[in-house]
Amino acid sequence: MSIVLLCHNNWELTRDAIQSLVPSFTPALRSRGIELLIVDNGSTDVTTAQGPAISTELSDPSISISYVRLEENLGIPMGMNVGLGRSTGDLIAFVNNDLIFPYGWLDSLAGALLEDPALGFAVPYLTYTSILEQYAEPDYPTMAEMPAYAQKFMAETRGRKTLVGRIITSCVACRRDLLDKIGGADFWFGAGSSDDSDWSARSQIAGYRNAVIGGSFVHHIGSATFHQIPSSGHVYQINGGKFLRKSAAMTNVPYSRKLHYIPVRTADFNPLSPTDPQWTARGQDGKRVLLIADWVNETSGWRDTLIHILSQNEGEQLYLHIPSMYFDVDHVSGIVHSTVSENGLGSKETRIHLLDEDVPHVDFLNFILRFDSIAAVPGDLVNRAVRFLRQGCVQG
Repeated sequence: MSIVLLCHNNWELTRDAIQSLVPSFTPALRSRGIELLIVDNGSTDVTTAQGPAISTELSDPSISISYVRLEENLGIPMGMNVGLGRSTGDLIAFVNNDLIFPYGWLDSLAGALLEDPALGFAVPYLTYTSILEQYAEPDYPTMAEMPAYAQKFMAETRGRKTLVGRIITSCVACRRDLLDKIGGADFWFGAGSSDDSDWSARSQIAGYRNAVIGGSFVHHIGSATFHQIPSSGHVYQINGGKFLRKSAAMTNVPYSRKLHYIPVRTADFNPLSPTDPQWTARGQDGKRVLLIADWVNETSGWRDTLIHILSQNEGEQLYLHIPSMYFDVDHVSGIVHSTVSENGLGSKETRIHLLDEDVPHVDFLNFILRFDSIAAVPGDLVNRAVRFLRQGCVQG
């Protein structure tokens, strides 16, 4: 079984989570073999020093602990995908670093997934969640009393299964076949928020059911990582809008790999096609620079990047990818036009090419490799995730 733990700073929380997680596994789970993947999503605190050492500190012959370091914060969806792409288990759990795990919390989730092939995502009861059916009142005055409460709660709810339309990814388990069907999280949600709604919806479109599983309980502090993001409230709002746009396009049609599958490994994308006719035009009109951004995020520096490129090399052609599944193309193109005009660069606008095609995720590597480079955008996690994808592909 694979467990992916994503963290960004907050080392004390990460340490407490791991120190409660490792002893929480029962002999039955340990007999299956457990791999724990700690994905450090661009931490800048002591996590970078303490993370690699914890596998030695918690040495256990039945558990393989790996520390995966990402040099930059790629956002929650891409960080998740890095961990999921490295996982090897037939059962996979994804957990945040703001959790405390009581003994035996995972057994009921694993059992439910093994017993019911129609079950997609299985989640425990949590003390902090936006899903009403999943909420468990933290009826203990101190954390020292949490383990006893957890054992009582899990005993009382064992055997219960409550179907839900949406899950949150703070703590979730699934089988390998679900990931093979729908893939991972959608990087277009940048920092995170609504990516879990999207994951839930794709699971159901693929024919699975999601459920809160009795007999499983975890103490959840809540949003400790997400709230480190500047303007996190703004991110909630804009990502909610993206999900509504995407949901309208993907929920009223049958499951298809092109529309509903998101690769988590380079090998899962459609084969690269450097001999395809679309590649032969690469560079014919000067250097082709691709600009991808979280176009409606107020913290993104895409406007400055746009002005910088237009003010530089005259031979560069700038291609702005604004997929209509996530953004109002007319609204964004209006901002582009205003930005260019206000900076006295109207004569340069002929170098700008708007691309509003909705490129399927499985074809995305082919798409971004049509261009000579991808412009870097400060403060933009969508842009950072896309450049990470390209770099991983180019470097093999």
